[in-house]
Amino acid sequence: MELELLLSHRIKNSSMYVIGFILLALTIGMVPCLIFNLVNDEPFMPFLLPILICTLLWVIIFLMFRMPDIVRPVDGLVMVGLLWIVAIIVGSVPFTMSGMNPIDSIFESTSGITTTGSTIMDDIESWPSGILLWRSMMQWIGGMIIIIIFMLILPMIGFGGRELFGNETSGSGAVNLSIKLRDAAKQFITIYLMLTFVLIFILLMLGMNLFEGLCLALSTISTGGFMCKGDSVIGYSTWIKIAVMAFMFLGGTNFYLHFKAIYRRNSSGYVHNEEFRQMVLLNLLFIVLVFLIVTYGPDIISSFD
Repeated sequence: MELELLLSHRIKNSSMYVIGFILLALTIGMVPCLIFNLVNDEPFMPFLLPILICTLLWVIIFLMFRMPDIVRPVDGLVMVGLLWIVAIIVGSVPFTMSGMNPIDSIFESTSGITTTGSTIMDDIESWPSGILLWRSMMQWIGGMIIIIIFMLILPMIGFGGRELFGNETSGSGAVNLSIKLRDAAKQFITIYLMLTFVLIFILLMLGMNLFEGLCLALSTISTGGFMCKGDSVIGYSTWIKIAVMAFMFLGGTNFYLHFKAIYRRNSSGYVHNEEFRQMVLLNLLFIVLVFLIVTYGPDIISSFD
């Protein structure tokens, strides 16, 4: 009863509410990394300490603040900015505590959260397993953040609403979507999770161990590209490479098309969608170009010697 009374008197503050949300998400993401470091007898404080601090801060924020019914555009812009800043700063802590200098830690964290894929790590395999998993986890969380921003936060502050959703899924027939954006966001995230777990299962069936399968799956679905091996996927079998290419393509596909195929049992959207057709053509074009360059490029270059 006292808890209900306390929660009913929470301060309405959208920025603090979002900070609490991202702290919770990052805390959950750090747990598997902590487990792998413990199992492999590697330093666990780079994850244990941030988990404890972030959990405490989340509890305080949850008890003190709640999301207002109406969010002003200016507050929404601040909310989106804080979402990225807090995620990047918190994400850099495990790197710094593992021996990376703060500037490099911020760079690695920014690259991960934004799913950019650039890295400053030279000898990747020399880092603890938890840190390597955290790089991939940050990319995966970053992909989910993008869904939340475009499906929940921006419409909440009046940036587009149904119109924004239509623009983001241009050519997909999304303007006829009859469900609420919040429900759609939950279903999009469900699809994101489904693709991740399916790929993890496939990679395990193809002979990968759990750690490498997790790293590769998280980086693949987010289309980020971080990997726990210095040679990326070069050393893996052809079937693993095919699976990675297929799911990275699915991860980069308009999620509304996945939504129609899974929830509405309508897979014809892939064929009729102009964006998807152009994406397929561009991928095929670059596959052919890369094949020609790798196969005949050295011979062409040597002919000029």
